[in-house]
Amino acid sequence: MSAAFAVGAAWAMPAVGTDVERAVTGADAAPLQADGSRIAPASLRYRIAVVVDGEEFAFESHVSRSRESWRGTAAWRVQTRARVPAGELVDTVYLNAGDLVALHRDVRIGEGRVMLDLGSQGVSGVIVEPGGADRPVTIPTAGPVVGHLDTAFAGAGLARGYEARFRTLDLERQRIHEWHATVAGAESVEVPAGRFDTYRLELVDVGGDGLAATVWMRRQTPRWLVRSELTGRDAGARVVAELESVED
Repeated sequence: MSAAFAVGAAWAMPAVGTDVERAVTGADAAPLQADGSRIAPASLRYRIAVVVDGEEFAFESHVSRSRESWRGTAAWRVQTRARVPAGELVDTVYLNAGDLVALHRDVRIGEGRVMLDLGSQGVSGVIVEPGGADRPVTIPTAGPVVGHLDTAFAGAGLARGYEARFRTLDLERQRIHEWHATVAGAESVEVPAGRFDTYRLELVDVGGDGLAATVWMRRQTPRWLVRSELTGRDAGARVVAELESVED
């Protein structure tokens, strides 16, 4: 998930539904592939603005990337922290150090917690709720799910004409979304952290759920997300993230 995607997905504590979305065939583009050697440790702060039903909420999000390990496997640890209306959000993802494929995700929102293992055949784990019984999560997929979108794009071979397809997990609705991404151009973008030369990527949810996003990634490596805009399935629903500061 990106800064905007993570906050949007974690807006409310997820509830497991009885139906699991069937895999949706994506565009003919190649699957998103990433190289962990293209990224570097970083501490990134974002200004987040969320508009829902005509009301706007603004807060900060902190994303940190560091080299660690997960169950003996070399990994990148990407953690997003923010205070959202549902409580304090801490979203931690472990990605394989080589290809940035997601291994494990741990989401804490207020007193609740979701722990997930992510594999090429599906997502499995448990929802832990205070005072209630743990609830299992099992979501089959037709391939790997992107664990952290900003980091995946940072490790991708972005260039003019680039396109790719990928999957993300919607925690709130317990669904898999299929996306198509295209580099639509190169732009100079000014945000609170300064002015950056970026690639502008247009993202479309090919499953027809009405989701769309524009993502501006820094062109120079190591890359990071500079700005993103996510529009929701409801009219007027929007999440905007802008980079406030960077520490390498």
